[in-house]
Amino acid sequence: MKLQLFVIADYANIDNATGKMNIVGTFNAINTIAFPVRYHRLALALKFVADSPIEPTGTHKLEIILLDADGTELMQFTGPLTMMRDGRGRATEASIVVEVNGQEFRQPGIYEFAVSVDGARVADTPLELIQIVEQHEAGGDDQQR
Repeated sequence: MKLQLFVIADYANIDNATGKMNIVGTFNAINTIAFPVRYHRLALALKFVADSPIEPTGTHKLEIILLDADGTELMQFTGPLTMMRDGRGRATEASIVVEVNGQEFRQPGIYEFAVSVDGARVADTPLELIQIVEQHEAGGDDQQR
């Protein structure tokens, strides 16, 4: 099996009736004025597909970790990844959405979500945390003349 899709988004879900994944607002950077910052909610959307229609099916161990720039683990998700067969006996796809709520980022830099299946790392995607300078409106008290 291979990972066909791995994105960070504002929101994602899987429609129970159709099995379709809906993804809203993909991004790879967060701008903030101050650190530490607690990000309210983001979603990780993943789609695994079979390498071939006769690939063995079954349940695998999925692990997703969030690492900071120093390689320190900040978050871990572990769960099952099940590849099934469709009505015609072909191996299919597995879509997964993981919500990350209230994650704290202590400093600016490049963080990384890493995905492993059965202990083997299969993908990663960066998330950059950027400290921005607060802008003051023209005409304010601290406007230079």
